[in-house]
Amino acid sequence: MNADHKKGIILGLGYVAGFYLKKNPHYVWTSRKLKENTENSFYFDLLDKDSWKNIINFDDILWTFPAVKNKNEIENCLTFFDLYLKNKNVIVLSTTSAYKSEIENEEINENSKLNLDEPRIYAEEELRKKGALILHLSGILGPERYPKNWYEKKRVKYGENILNYIHVEDIIYFTSKLFKNYKFYERFNLTSGDYKTHNQISKSLKYDAIFEFPNLTNGSKKVMNHKILEFLNENSYQFKKYPENCEI
Repeated sequence: MNADHKKGIILGLGYVAGFYLKKNPHYVWTSRKLKENTENSFYFDLLDKDSWKNIINFDDILWTFPAVKNKNEIENCLTFFDLYLKNKNVIVLSTTSAYKSEIENEEINENSKLNLDEPRIYAEEELRKKGALILHLSGILGPERYPKNWYEKKRVKYGENILNYIHVEDIIYFTSKLFKNYKFYERFNLTSGDYKTHNQISKSLKYDAIFEFPNLTNGSKKVMNHKILEFLNENSYQFKKYPENCEI
């Protein structure tokens, strides 16, 4: 392993994790589906305490799946952190849906109220209090995950809702930089800051999307990204924009 690389592990191998691994091949990864450990992969299931011992001797841990699914799993999750991840660089990928939004098109930042009634969000906040860094991602875009597909499947109902999004390539860049500038007990939002409505995106695509409520909003919000840009000195960073900089 290159001396510049700390030992890193990815918990889970979903969409973002797969891209992160391609850019950081020195990382190892985990899966609940593995039957045998290899040099680069380990069996790990948060609900299987016998698998926890596989997560040792790593400096950087990228936690890519929801911490819990229900409140009964919270104690187990926190115990795992205390036993194996305490005082390590742990980035937990979360969602900007964690924030409560009380008015339409409200600006959301890291000081906005969290929906702590949701078990996942409550567990993540407890992990943060123990030293984890929580990275709230807005809607993830990338290959096979572009809005035009949503419009074709009529998954979007409100045409005037703002789409808060972040391209997977930008996620990889900022996550890697956060590991190099890790800060315990922290929270950051990661979003492109490109506040288009679905109607505006549809028009840019020259695609006649059909929304059930084309002129209305419902739960629309603007997620701010100032904190992470200032912390990492990336105020001039050029995010990938949709559809301008993406495959449609």
